[in-house]
This record gives sequence, structure tokens and C-alpha cells, in this order.
Amino acid sequence: ALLRWLAGRLDIALRDVVLQSGASSRTKRVSVSCTLTAEELVARLLARGKELRSLEGLFVGDIIQEECEISWLHQMNYSDVLRALPQLREFWVRGGDGLRFLDLEHASLRTLTVQTGGLSKGAVQDIASARLPELQTLTLWFGRDNYGATSDVSDLAPILSGEQFPKLEHLGLQNSEDADAIAVAVAASPILGRLKG
Repeated sequence: ALLRWLAGRLDIALRDVVLQSGASSRTKRVSVSCTLTAEELVARLLARGKELRSLEGLFVGDIIQEECEISWLHQMNYSDVLRALPQLREFWVRGGDGLRFLDLEHASLRTLTVQTGGLSKGAVQDIASARLPELQTLTLWFGRDNYGATSDVSDLAPILSGEQFPKLEHLGLQNSEDADAIAVAVAASPILGRLKG
């Protein structure tokens, strides 16, 4: 069941909605749209990791523009959260400020979606070097340099080689000021022939 956490809007503690409820072990997908800081959210997820081990989908930052600009959303390193959720197949995060995936390794993740107003060079390099053998769909919103986008097309080389993610079939490299350079790189890349979208 898809649970929409409205902890910030309704002033309900996140732990009272899912993380301390009997539904935790049966929950398959969770969408988080609350005013908890990223650090508070991660601490609570990690504290309840065993109860949420069956979780298959997690969306952090499910907030629309009328509530908060994407460039205002502060994030952090999510590698420990993904490691604590071994059955996770889809991870979607919105907001790039502070976002990292340091030394990311996950055996089950099939979809990674990162939507930002500015994706840092470090975050792109983290993703490009991640060990995600089952990854099939990767979507990255790069954003603008005045919102923190500091990567360039060379950071995508491990992805475009086709070797880093052997099952990757859907690649979305979006919302970039370097769209022309990215298009040229993808068109000449070894991975192009196996992409379906």
C-alpha cells in the first residue's frame, strides 16, 4: 500500500504514522512529504530498518512547487538508508542541496530517480560509481549552476560506457544547461544501442 506521510503538514510525528505501527512490516511503498529535516528522516528510517525491510519503494521529498521550491529542499547522504532497506527496488529523491550517495551499493535497486534544481559534481560521481547490478532505470535532473549544478558531461562516462550498470535500459538525463553536450555524448556512447528510453 502507498502511504503518504503528511507529518509536517498535519504536525504528526512520522514514527506515529508508520515507523512505530504494526503496518510497517507490510508496507511496500512510502512517499514522504513532510517538514522533517533529511537528517531526522534518515535517523528514523535507520532506527526502524528491520521493520521496513520489506519496503520496495521510497520517495523522499514528495513536495510540489506550491509547497516548496525544489532548490530549497535540503538532502544528505542516502547510502545508509538504501543499505538498510535490502528489498528496495525504487528510490526517488527530490532536492539536491547536500545530496550524496557515498560508496553506494545495493543488490536489488532497479530504479533511481534524482530530481534537483542543481545536482553537484560529487553526487553525479557517486551515482556513476555506484554498484547497482540490477539498475534498469536511471533519471537525473541536473538543474542550473546557480542552484548548485557543478557536474559536466565527463562525469557521466562510467554510465555511458554501458559497463557500470549492465542492466540499464532507460536513461533520463534531464533539466540540464549542458543538454546539447549530453545529447552528443549519449549519441556516441556504447550504451546507446541497448537503451529503450
